[in-house]
Amino acid sequence: MKNRSIPLTPYKGARDFYPQDMEAHQFWKEVLSTAVSQFGYEPYDGPMLERVELYQAKTSDEIVSEQTYAFEDRGGRHVVIRPEMTPTFARMVAAKAGSLSFPLRWFAIPNLWRYERPQKGRLREHWQLNCDLVAPEITSAYELEMIRMLKHIMTAFGAQEDQFQLKLNHRGLCDRLFEVQFGLTSPEDRGTLFYILDRLDKFSYEGLSELAQSKGLQVFEEAYAFFKETKEPEGFFKSVSNDSLYASFIEVYKNAEKCGNFVCFDPTVVRGFQYYTGLVFEMVDTDPDNPRALLGGGRYDRLISAFSPQKLQGIGFGLGDVTFQAFLKGHELETKRKSEPLWGVLASDEVMPYASMVQDRLVAKGVRTTACFQPDRVLFKSGLKTILKSNPDYLAIVGSKEQESQTVVIKNTKTREERIVKVAELESVVEIRSTKFL
Repeated sequence: MKNRSIPLTPYKGARDFYPQDMEAHQFWKEVLSTAVSQFGYEPYDGPMLERVELYQAKTSDEIVSEQTYAFEDRGGRHVVIRPEMTPTFARMVAAKAGSLSFPLRWFAIPNLWRYERPQKGRLREHWQLNCDLVAPEITSAYELEMIRMLKHIMTAFGAQEDQFQLKLNHRGLCDRLFEVQFGLTSPEDRGTLFYILDRLDKFSYEGLSELAQSKGLQVFEEAYAFFKETKEPEGFFKSVSNDSLYASFIEVYKNAEKCGNFVCFDPTVVRGFQYYTGLVFEMVDTDPDNPRALLGGGRYDRLISAFSPQKLQGIGFGLGDVTFQAFLKGHELETKRKSEPLWGVLASDEVMPYASMVQDRLVAKGVRTTACFQPDRVLFKSGLKTILKSNPDYLAIVGSKEQESQTVVIKNTKTREERIVKVAELESVVEIRSTKFL
């Protein structure tokens, strides 16, 4: 008797990937991998479990204390299922920094988990492209290269520039501005303002005001008005224009604008992670029905140095699959690969060795195949009905007659044309499958 106490739905905030879903998921990963590889990025990966200490003081307090799947393993060690990839990346680079070549360009598409309320565009489990560039010094040329690669990623999926927007800001300059403009001399107070600004699009004014009061921030109203007012970067950072960071950011911003009309300045983009120190950015969908960020990242100068005495700077970003798939579907962009033709091998059990040889020869030529073996020829119609459910482009039909004559019946399921070929000529038929007959 079926046990009805076991739910058939996946864990809350996770997904089942049936074959048709997996095809789109794999296509997404393949396009991303190809796009970033063209800029010299190499693949890597790390463990799903990490020590909790890796994330403490290296990411946001909210993620560590509220959004991680944390537990004590059987050895008494406190571990978390990775909620993001950058700390793992930093640890791995620091572990072998002395033997690595820089600039280093790595990418991964890890499975990540965060314990948060599932909602549109955000689940507890997701996959995310992570790209990071590390060097002894991250120059404006490297920052601009990453911006150019972001555009390449979007156009690799067929997106047009008016369908996405890249918002730029500089966290280091904002930190100085908080001190000069608002008199926030305490790093804790500046951190609180960053925390609130990162939630401008998620909370109402009243909600943000209550949050600021609860954290003792006295300059909320002044800061809110200042950040909500539309300004160009020169005017926004006027009070800190003598800072050494100002000229480099303006240079990057002006050069980024030359990449296309998709680039803009947005002072409310500050990113939630504490390790960002310089340029920060977010890519957003211009479709109002999908308002969440498609990707986000920025510059970090001290994260890797926290694990290694070697002075290394980095810049990187993460691109999640949930909002990006919504972007692709919303703009009716291609979400599945154009697959190679599928061949169906239909045979009776009595000639299974011969039919298996036919299938093996097709597979050896790189052909995708699916096979259906029937007990006898009486069940041929049933077998044909079964194999056609796989929607094959071609059929290779074999029975005792074909085995005796060492032939195969080849049928085009779209045109219904068919012919008999010698099994020794099967490979040549595969080679010419793009002709009128096949």
